[in-house]
Amino acid sequence: MSLFKSAGSTLHISAATPGSFNQAGYVALSYTKVGQIESIGDFGNEREINKFIPLDTGIAMKVVGSSDAGAPDIVVALDTDDAGQIMMKAASKSDNAYSFKVTSKQGDIYYFQGYVKKWKVQIGDGNAITKAATAIEIDSQQGGTDVIEVLA
Repeated sequence: MSLFKSAGSTLHISAATPGSFNQAGYVALSYTKVGQIESIGDFGNEREINKFIPLDTGIAMKVVGSSDAGAPDIVVALDTDDAGQIMMKAASKSDNAYSFKVTSKQGDIYYFQGYVKKWKVQIGDGNAITKAATAIEIDSQQGGTDVIEVLA
């Protein structure tokens, strides 16, 4: 296994829904790059574990519950002329799911559907870069899939 840096990774957004929720369906879409990204938070499958502890034994019994692909936080240097940021801001006011494509520096690609749940401007102090904080709530109900991985 080798280490690699995150610099060079990208995020793209599309208002279109894929014809099929697999690699071919997502590849067929047209995307707009979101510019000036500082960071993309974690995403991927996380399972809920439900516990029950009977009083007579005091031993926890567990069953696997629901699955959630996450809601990665994204921070950008605010650019009100950037087409991708304009789409993210518009998506934060929409009830529709959008399609997303994250590409890592080494070429791994992650596709998913999601809702942009916020768009907040961060002014900061006199030395700060004006930023926007946003987040994507990944929606697995679209096609019954969460994140489609295409590893390089």
